[in-house]
Amino acid sequence: MSSVLAGSYKPSVQGSIINVNTTYQTSGTTGFEILTKAVAPNAFHNSDDRPDPPKCHEKTRIAVINKIMDWLTVKVDRDPVILWLYGPPGVGKSAIARTIAELCEAQNLLLASFFFFRSSSTRNTMKPLVANIAYRLACVIPAARRHVEIAIAADPLLLSCSLETQFAKLVVDPLQALAEQGLFSQMLLPPVILIDGLDECLDKTSQMKLIQLLCSCQLPLKFLIASRPEQDIKFAFASISTKITVSHLELNDDFNAYEDIRLFLTDKFSNIMLYHPLRSELPASWPREEQIASLVQKSCGQFIYASLVARFVDSPRHLPARRLDIVLGIRPPVHRDLPFAELDALYTFILSSSVDALLTVKILGVRHVLQQDFSMVRDLRDIVSMIEGILGLERGDVRSALSDLSSLVEIKDNIATLERNAIFFQHSSFQDFLLNKERSKEYSIDLLEGHRVTVQWILRNFPRTGPRASHIIPDAVDLHVHLLKLPLTAELKHDLENFSFHDYLETQLERLEKADQTANLNLIRDRLTKDFFGTLTYLCQSSELHDHHAALFIDDITASVNRHPNAEKFHLLSTIWFVLQKPPKSYPSTELSVKIARQIFEPHRAPLRFVTPSGLSIGSKILS
Repeated sequence: MSSVLAGSYKPSVQGSIINVNTTYQTSGTTGFEILTKAVAPNAFHNSDDRPDPPKCHEKTRIAVINKIMDWLTVKVDRDPVILWLYGPPGVGKSAIARTIAELCEAQNLLLASFFFFRSSSTRNTMKPLVANIAYRLACVIPAARRHVEIAIAADPLLLSCSLETQFAKLVVDPLQALAEQGLFSQMLLPPVILIDGLDECLDKTSQMKLIQLLCSCQLPLKFLIASRPEQDIKFAFASISTKITVSHLELNDDFNAYEDIRLFLTDKFSNIMLYHPLRSELPASWPREEQIASLVQKSCGQFIYASLVARFVDSPRHLPARRLDIVLGIRPPVHRDLPFAELDALYTFILSSSVDALLTVKILGVRHVLQQDFSMVRDLRDIVSMIEGILGLERGDVRSALSDLSSLVEIKDNIATLERNAIFFQHSSFQDFLLNKERSKEYSIDLLEGHRVTVQWILRNFPRTGPRASHIIPDAVDLHVHLLKLPLTAELKHDLENFSFHDYLETQLERLEKADQTANLNLIRDRLTKDFFGTLTYLCQSSELHDHHAALFIDDITASVNRHPNAEKFHLLSTIWFVLQKPPKSYPSTELSVKIARQIFEPHRAPLRFVTPSGLSIGSKILS
């Protein structure tokens, strides 16, 4: 290396990188040897750290690549010195960054590149970053090498200093010295330093420091940073002085990722048909168009999903058609041969990096079971508040817990269901991961536990005796949906025995009446009551809990009737008589109907006692 860089050269312009060289001897340079030992060779964009590094497939991601290159070549946004390329996991940020690095290198625009990676001990830390940049600086601009060597020779422990000190001494000062010799004045375009996967640096504080450091750089350089939109990184960019302009580029549906993924898969499967060792076993129509469409849909715009599918199906030792069936869930994987192991590792890393991963998984589990609940007052629900109530958390705890997963989940209002503060998965593959214990292991969602805590929250907030268990009233949950998922444990039976279904029912109806003045409350009351009593019979496989709550319900409605003035009881009796002529199927007992009739119509019984098996109102609503 030293022999190539040593010697005298005339100044020359190559794209943007200027070779301003002087004569100096480099053999045996201690400073450069120290620098070389501190470099992480596998962090460069063109390293051979993996056999198949992510790179954009031909004819894909054209729009986003053109947009970035326009920024780098100053066709747009002349002022911003930093472009932040961000998006959820697996959307192809690293592939785009690697492609951009190659394009910049071909045009002599690339000064340095560094690709972080979570599972590499030399790439998941900030320690080698400045050494890598300084090394490439010395290689790309040979005149800078002498300045780098002098700095290290003056302080051999310089590479153990702070990030700020290293960057100042090994990058800023050498470039500043060359600038005084006219380096930048002769440049056609500003050089580019490209940093990919910043979120995969394990030290979150260092992530923020680097952003602040690059934003304070006064040299005519451009920095392309690619990462997931994690909370700390978003905060760092948001905290930058308004004097510094940062351009943001989100990888979203505007860049037609779905169509690019379709093209990618079609090309990959075509190659399998042409070159796979077992291609003779494939039908001429493989794969079917609907299979490709299904894969595109499942990808949710994630290029990593499509890439893993193609790699899995292309295995030379397996039948491609069978492997595709495994991906589509038509047949189970064999011998733990899982197609999405790399994606699972990514999700596991993100979860393990959160402050309280187990609480995060519990939150997502409750979120999932609430989605199965189609409460008639669903449009009034605040999902975040409900989850905090169910799990006994304080206000703000859910948002805080999910902040480390901001690239995977999003909290926003649900336009379709009108729920407030709903929790959305950015990609369905993350939900698939959480629901598959074989893939997510200790981070898998326990659906039974989600239903259990939801039911417990409801039952203990409508007790017949004692205080409520939560400050949040669970008035927007269909109890029976969750009860049907649970076994009847001693704890559940105890909670059911102390549960006031009447209070729960009336709370649901009051909330619904406020939301929709045209709602048929009688029919809704009838449905909720049938669902509850039918669920009790299913749970207990006997009439014990059913009869217990029937008796309690009689007492509750008797109290409701007796709170009305005598003048109103005539109207109530008319309604009751109609109900008794058509007893609902959920209460087939003739004996019970006769008992009720006697309670209502025997004149010598006082006070008036009544229960309507269907749950039709005895109260102000029926008279309105």
